[in-house]
Amino acid sequence: MNLARPSLAAIRLAFRLWHGLRKMLPVQTSKAFSAQRTLNSLAIEKIYVINLDREPTRWSRVKQELGRIRDAFGNDLLTLTERHAAVDARLFSQDPAKDAEVDPYYTLADQLFVEPQPRTLPTRYELDAPVQMSRAEVAVAKSHIQVWRRVAQGEQEHVLILEDDVWFHPLFPRHIDQAWNDISIEGRKQEGFDILYVSYMEVADGAPKTFVSSNVFRPVRGLWFLSGYILSRKGAEKLLRLLPCRGPVDLWINHQFSVLNVRATRLSLVSQRIDAPSTNSYSILPTLSTIGAINSEGAALFNLRPTRQPVFAFGPANSGQSSLAMALSMLGYRCCSDLDELPLLELKRLREGGAGRVFNAYVNVGCLESMICELRRVYPQAKFIVTSRQREAATQSAWRFPTDLEGADVVVLDSGDVYAWKVLCEHLLCSPPSCSYPTLKDLGQRQTSKVGLQADRSRKHTTPKRDRSPWVIESSHHDWIGIHVAPTVHENEEKLIDVDDRLEHIDPLRWSARTDTFTGNLALFRPRNVELRGTEGITFHVRREELGVRRYSAGALSSHAQYLFGRFESTFCAFRGT
Repeated sequence: MNLARPSLAAIRLAFRLWHGLRKMLPVQTSKAFSAQRTLNSLAIEKIYVINLDREPTRWSRVKQELGRIRDAFGNDLLTLTERHAAVDARLFSQDPAKDAEVDPYYTLADQLFVEPQPRTLPTRYELDAPVQMSRAEVAVAKSHIQVWRRVAQGEQEHVLILEDDVWFHPLFPRHIDQAWNDISIEGRKQEGFDILYVSYMEVADGAPKTFVSSNVFRPVRGLWFLSGYILSRKGAEKLLRLLPCRGPVDLWINHQFSVLNVRATRLSLVSQRIDAPSTNSYSILPTLSTIGAINSEGAALFNLRPTRQPVFAFGPANSGQSSLAMALSMLGYRCCSDLDELPLLELKRLREGGAGRVFNAYVNVGCLESMICELRRVYPQAKFIVTSRQREAATQSAWRFPTDLEGADVVVLDSGDVYAWKVLCEHLLCSPPSCSYPTLKDLGQRQTSKVGLQADRSRKHTTPKRDRSPWVIESSHHDWIGIHVAPTVHENEEKLIDVDDRLEHIDPLRWSARTDTFTGNLALFRPRNVELRGTEGITFHVRREELGVRRYSAGALSSHAQYLFGRFESTFCAFRGT
């Protein structure tokens, strides 16, 4: 279970206060930077900053950083700086395929080459199982490759490349000058460097390295991040010849260290800001979780609390309403969707306009369409959304735009549009997540059932710990008894699957013993902890055992088939210890 952790607001506030104090420091000078180079000296002649068009605040912040440092001629570093428009992952209409620049598939073996996990002891590594890069990772790689092309085609010999969420070490000018002097001396004796890391994070157990001076080392592998590095024109040409990039760009470039002349400053002189959320998403995390390399994540991704509410959405059938409901949940809304009626208590509280409502977003709820005038009166600040698919407009002609929405705060949303996130988030005044807009098959308005809704108030209930999540009802709603939906008649209902397995033996065509784990689990699964007991079924053992990343081993079975809906029942009996 991923219990939400305390907010980072206090940490971010402290960082901003400290960052503000840095403005009081005197302007510093770095002689390593200069738009003009001489025959006998090297210089960092240009700076590229990779920045998304939708992140002007980041561009302003990095300009402030650069404006506090002067070059060898007394000009601030902004005079050497050029903004490069980053590739935006949200503009990808589908997962990018392999091309000449990026191969979006890599493996766990590629990851473990950069950062071995000596403390993980799974019974089997799926080293060659493909891992697909996230769209954000592809966009980051393509952004860096575009800058490499500009460096290779430019006139400057050495260029500093920065991402837009960085800040400089208070003694950056002194340290970069010391490292640059060592680099220059080394370059007179042998071939110059291809890439010089000035921003990095070493892997957990340290990067294998050789120090070439007191200020510079040569890494073998094991450096994460590409948020700040100096690239030579020769190095840019080499990188372009080595394409396609296979996997996240900072991972892939570690695999090229053997054919590149790589250097790194003794200290990481450029760091990533902690007061700005990352726009990247990391594709390797689920795979690392299964081998036990990750035991606890940060707070749940979709635990934001929206400020514009309530939200009401209407539209014709098959116009993307189930997708919208999922999108709203991803933005932090607790969404009730695709029903003909609301539970009576929820409807009563909604009409009264007071506190106590379970939901703050209602999508495709049939009984609400006739109440639009009432909803606008009770909630003058409400946000309304009408779903529509432009390419299917002809099939939706039977549905008419509600006249009661005229003059309301309403937007028309085509969930098939590549800009769906942009339209939705601008309407709700919030930031979109880094993942793609969801695409789901519409459920339609399901009939609610009042059968089985009587709460048993005679029993004492304990409230377990739970995630702070849009998909989990807050424990403060003591009178909430759920929504029962009438059984749906499925198209292929004649293909009923009924499995009755007493597990007197394990059918290898149906079951397999797990050999992995998951985030938050205290144990690694081992097949030997699944014991056959004949007519008594199966016994799962939990053993105290030092396994590096876990201190227990346990047993688990999983089915080979995937069951997307249905009912599962199992009888468990815990062993009574002595």
